[in-house]
Amino acid sequence: MSEDETKPQDGSLLPQNGTESESSEKIDSAPNSLPAPDDSSPNSPSDRNIASGPDPVQSPQNNHNDSINKKLRYMQISLAACIIITVIAVCSPFLGRTRKYQIITPQMPDNQAKTIEQIEFNTQKGLSESELPDANGASEPASLYTASQYYRQGDYKKAFGVFKKLRNGLTFADNEPFRDYLLLCMAICDLKTGNSDQAVNYLRTASGSDFNFVRLCANYYLCQIELSNKQLESVSTRAYQVLALIESVVPDKKLAAVKRDCEYYTAVALTRTLTGLSDTDKDVPQDLYQQNSANYDAILDTDEEKLKQAFASQQKKFQDSILSPSIRQCSPAQDANNGEQTPLNLSNCSVIAWISSIEELLSRFVSNYSVELNWNIDNDLQTIRQRPVRLYMVRCPVEQFIQVSTGAVGLAAEVNDNVIKIYNPSDYTLLSEHLDLLYNQAIGRWQKFMISHFEDNRISNAHFALAALYTSKNNIPQAIDEFKLITSKYSQSKITPYALLRSSKLKIAIKDFTGARRDLTELVEQYPDCLIADRAYLLLADITSVQGDKLHAGKLFTKVYHLNYSADSQKAAAINAAQTFYEGGDYESAIQWATTYVNIAKTGDKNALYRAYLLIGKTYTAWDKFDKGCSALRFALAGQLTKEEYNDTVFSLLDGYIKKQNFVDALDLLGNIDSWQFSEHEFMQLLILKSRVYRNMSLYSKAISTLADKAEYIADKQTKSQMLYEIALAKIEMGNLNSAYNTLMEAVRLCQPGVFNDQITITLAEVCLKLNRDQQVSNLCSELIRNSSSQQIKQLARLLTADVYSRQNNFDKAALALLDVQQKTE
Repeated sequence: MSEDETKPQDGSLLPQNGTESESSEKIDSAPNSLPAPDDSSPNSPSDRNIASGPDPVQSPQNNHNDSINKKLRYMQISLAACIIITVIAVCSPFLGRTRKYQIITPQMPDNQAKTIEQIEFNTQKGLSESELPDANGASEPASLYTASQYYRQGDYKKAFGVFKKLRNGLTFADNEPFRDYLLLCMAICDLKTGNSDQAVNYLRTASGSDFNFVRLCANYYLCQIELSNKQLESVSTRAYQVLALIESVVPDKKLAAVKRDCEYYTAVALTRTLTGLSDTDKDVPQDLYQQNSANYDAILDTDEEKLKQAFASQQKKFQDSILSPSIRQCSPAQDANNGEQTPLNLSNCSVIAWISSIEELLSRFVSNYSVELNWNIDNDLQTIRQRPVRLYMVRCPVEQFIQVSTGAVGLAAEVNDNVIKIYNPSDYTLLSEHLDLLYNQAIGRWQKFMISHFEDNRISNAHFALAALYTSKNNIPQAIDEFKLITSKYSQSKITPYALLRSSKLKIAIKDFTGARRDLTELVEQYPDCLIADRAYLLLADITSVQGDKLHAGKLFTKVYHLNYSADSQKAAAINAAQTFYEGGDYESAIQWATTYVNIAKTGDKNALYRAYLLIGKTYTAWDKFDKGCSALRFALAGQLTKEEYNDTVFSLLDGYIKKQNFVDALDLLGNIDSWQFSEHEFMQLLILKSRVYRNMSLYSKAISTLADKAEYIADKQTKSQMLYEIALAKIEMGNLNSAYNTLMEAVRLCQPGVFNDQITITLAEVCLKLNRDQQVSNLCSELIRNSSSQQIKQLARLLTADVYSRQNNFDKAALALLDVQQKTE
């Protein structure tokens, strides 16, 4: 550096001990500021100084000048150093911007690392995040290969951290596809670690990516999440968005399975929506439909080449459709042989749309195919028409294009002849028509799935779903056929025992008890360890009981109890065994099992306990142990029973009081019942019991007046005949036989044929005997002996006949009648 370059320009740096002119003179006179000496000049100062030594007059001035020169040089050097340091400090951050780093990603399946295009990293300090020291002062590697290795090892938190670090390092617009892909990878890691809320947020962001591969992968994962959360409407929409774009991505076997999954999800979403309305899927496994054939993993199943091809080919594939949708017919519009137009549902097409509105896409389509488009939507039509759709479908059936394009924006469509009808599934006026439309769509999708993917391991699920849909539509024969196909063709499927159970229930509904027992027997014998084996046993025992084999049914219930499937099955088995033994007349066994139920259920549902005491009370009453029976029934009456159970308890307790001849308690009960819980028929039955109590208390007038005023206005003939019969009995007790005779005649006329009619008839015959109407007694008894189904009434009729013969002194016939009574008794 020259002296002129380092010469100070600011006068403030000069010494201040003289005037400016004097200072300038001193500087100019300084030896170092003079021109170099000329050797040819004999009078130069240098020569003079060398020859003669220091000049005594100039020496102080020269020393002063030397000191000033040294200070100036020091200041000049310091200023230059400051300037250089400042320049370096300002420019240093920009020196790291051009540094490039390689990201390594694993190539499937040989796990060999390969580099993808060089991606620039940027940080404020000029270092990439992969070079920053960790907490221990060491550097952690950051690459796709590293992240995938952590992921393979199950260390999803570390994998997430590396993906996030890589994503934060990508800042330029050219790297946007990889930023979206890394966000997708972060979401997958979050799913693996159970951070589902954050994962869903990431996936929703990724589902709006401009890059098809990321977009369809995010929607595919969201399909699975929303299906498990029963967000069924959005499941269909996302599945169709995957189907709309999957052809735009480089194909492979795994992506073909993803396509199959999404076709499956659309059918499942519709099916669960419909069966959920009728609860026909409440007894099926929770994970019945939550099955994926692909198990697609966007981290492990995607190598570098696929990523690069997917990102690079996207613009090329959509280039011709960015300005407007591209629609091309792939089959002739007319048949050359007959000149007729090819039906729309038999045509193929190629359709590519970048971000077009569904209205523009369909309008251009119908213009190309000369068909009619019908928007069957009443609300928000203009908004719905503007919903954007992105789609890439090459050589696909027209009907499939219509279904996918409308489904991708949350709509649905029907193709009838050459008319396309668009509607909004969430907006309808008439529910029945809406449900019929959904049923037809769901059935059609399952049938198409089974035809297209007949080797899929979920075909048995498809048949089960079809059967459930047929059941909801009350098409029982077809539903049974679908269940039968599952049991015969897919016996190893985990859904087969459920098919047998559902089939048996349908057969019970149509009274095919033999077929139901066959299905249930196969279930408990072939699949004894399945989760529903206890339910099958209980239902099998119920059917056996309904068919009248109470003893066998009771044994089946006790078997379920001892198999000890679960506490709930034991409770159900114990109470059902008690009920079955009670109905079969085995009161001792009934009490035993009812007591067992009370012991195991006493800490559970109190109302269930009250219902058990109702059964115990009825059993003791039928067993003629009235004290225990009435005590149990009173305890049951204190519980929160259903209306039917309350009425049953009241009638059973009244019957016990009457048989026990505890008439005061019976009247007290009648005076305190909740009459509003009884129907008109049931209330009339209570009045009949009240009249019977009065009659047993010899209060005949009250017994008659209790019913007389009501019987006149009763429309039901059977109930009226019961009331007249009770009035007639009171009249007989009073000795008013003629009035009793007339009342009984009216009761017989009104009563329907059966045991109660026979009871009225035999009572009438007894009254006739007392009134000496022997011929009428003989006629009545002869008819009873011929037609009555009750052996007890037949015996009474023979005894009355013998009395008539005895009164006529026809002792031979009387003896024969009595002999016949004895023989029948024996």
